[in-house]
Amino acid sequence: MLKWLNDKLSRGFYFPCMIKAVSLLEKASLNYWAKKHIREKIARSKKSPPWVSELYQCLFLVLGFLAFIYSEWINFKLTSILIMVFFYRIFEILNFCLVWIFATEKEVPLHSYRRSIAGWSLVNRCVKGI
Repeated sequence: MLKWLNDKLSRGFYFPCMIKAVSLLEKASLNYWAKKHIREKIARSKKSPPWVSELYQCLFLVLGFLAFIYSEWINFKLTSILIMVFFYRIFEILNFCLVWIFATEKEVPLHSYRRSIAGWSLVNRCVKGI
């Protein structure tokens, strides 16, 4: 009985489903589609250029900075839209972490683990500061 269970459930009984769910959620990211598009257009490898994710992150930082600077002149509708945009970014960051932890073993690994950890710790410090 134990041998049969070991053969049938060698990877676990919920882990493969979780990897599929996390991989599907990754495809809901704008960053995923931007990297895929640029990789198909200009890159000759399976990896997209590192600048794509960095540019994407900087766009959100600039948007957040502008929202902070002009917060007195922003009306309620625009504030609601900005809140939804930034909640989407939080979803993307959490999804990135889940994909990185659970689903990258078969996929192309990250460009630089050090850069990703440094970026994540910077975001974590900024959030703690708020």
